[in-house]
Amino acid sequence: MLKQKLPEFAGGFTFVSGCFDLLHLGHLKLLNYATSFGKPVIVGLNTLNSVKKLKGFEPILSYTMRAELLENLKAVSVVIPLRAEDARELVRQLKPKIWVLGSDHVKEDFGEFKDIRICFLKRDNNSSTNIKKYLREKLCGNG
Repeated sequence: MLKQKLPEFAGGFTFVSGCFDLLHLGHLKLLNYATSFGKPVIVGLNTLNSVKKLKGFEPILSYTMRAELLENLKAVSVVIPLRAEDARELVRQLKPKIWVLGSDHVKEDFGEFKDIRICFLKRDNNSSTNIKKYLREKLCGNG
């Protein structure tokens, strides 16, 4: 799918990545922030195995379901699989103009990406992990 879309991305694009399990307000803020730098926006979506390695558990929604949800948001131009826990290798291959990340990554070293504008969105408490924890506590009485 990406190769079919590349000609329209000749002027550059914005890249964002994540698990995007249980789509919530924090995800929408991140995607809208990415579009504020211009479109197109490519989303690197963590696959089942990369989510398991990254988070230690499987996402509730399958890759296909998460991808379809994202593809139907007007902020998203293309969704591609992110098979690694970290997006760096994919960013090296794609060479976006802009890479948008959550502020939890601000202290990481991005020195090798000198030709890419890296922008951070301040994260809030919206997260799929927090939603799952809240639901577990409410539904299972552990809180």
